[in-house]
Amino acid sequence: MAPVAGPTDTCVDRTVSYAKPCHNNPDPCGLKSGWAGDEYCLLPPKEGEGVQIHIGPKDFKDMSEVMKYAIKSGDEFDNSVAAHIPLTEEKYFQRITVQMRPGSHHWISSVANGKIEEKFYDDTGCGGSTGAGSLGGGQNLIYDNPPGGIPAPENAGLGRSVVGNSSLCMNLHSYNFTDREQMREIWINLYFIDEAKVTQKAAPIAMVGGLGLSLGPRMKKEATYTGNFTGDGRIIQMYGHRHAWTPRFAVWLRDELIYDSWSWQDSVTFNYDSISKNPPIMTANKVDGAVSGLVEFKAGDPLKFTCFIENESDNTLRFSNQVYEGEMCNLWGSTVGSGITGTFL
Repeated sequence: MAPVAGPTDTCVDRTVSYAKPCHNNPDPCGLKSGWAGDEYCLLPPKEGEGVQIHIGPKDFKDMSEVMKYAIKSGDEFDNSVAAHIPLTEEKYFQRITVQMRPGSHHWISSVANGKIEEKFYDDTGCGGSTGAGSLGGGQNLIYDNPPGGIPAPENAGLGRSVVGNSSLCMNLHSYNFTDREQMREIWINLYFIDEAKVTQKAAPIAMVGGLGLSLGPRMKKEATYTGNFTGDGRIIQMYGHRHAWTPRFAVWLRDELIYDSWSWQDSVTFNYDSISKNPPIMTANKVDGAVSGLVEFKAGDPLKFTCFIENESDNTLRFSNQVYEGEMCNLWGSTVGSGITGTFL
């Protein structure tokens, strides 16, 4: 089954995630690779402003190198791949941009302790070598946070660190539902901020739902999970992670709907701050939307999310990371103040 069409990008200011580039250049990096998706290539930061981490062929003229990253028609992979981070000392960054070729479902990053072999691993954590932090994640082909490198005033002191002499481990879920081979490739840019300017640190939203899912063919289910914040704070970003049989993913803080996503292929990421103008929530129109402005919470406030699962397949859906053969219902994001994590059956 071919995937449905993703959302139409508007390329407006303060947008975090996109399905397509906001330019008409078919090959901004001059790759001339011959593979679909050259328009997604990301040029590195200027010298001194940051670094780029690249996962993909180092030379498109070397076919042995190219075929390491090729995906045959009908194949699907949910494993991990490592790449060295070009830093010799700890640095802080405020902006991260990520771009992937089509056929990439999600990216979930972690940092390995030291430099590890640059290769694909069978698991999602590079052989258990991680544990030195994370750069974040997304279910988008294009991710830019903060958009254009301009933080909201209340987020000006936010920064994250990445250790030197380390490797990035990327859980890169990729699929090929086309009739030709595709290429797995991802570009990650980190833009530095002086450590002295870092006055705030983000906490995670990491809520993994559906571990006990068992939904028979032609059945529907509203899978709802709730966690409670243990302290005060504010939400600064969220996105929902799911697969092909969940057309809608929605989130409520207390009883207010604050996030509404209608595309599983490009599960939209929204920021919540004083300058981002998110598209309004219009559930009846089945379009992506979120509240705008600061989203503050108090200790004890519930955060609830629902996956509206419609199993139109001939299989029983269980918790697994296959686009059409399994489902997940995970909420990811970040806060200032208390984070919230948990697993749910």
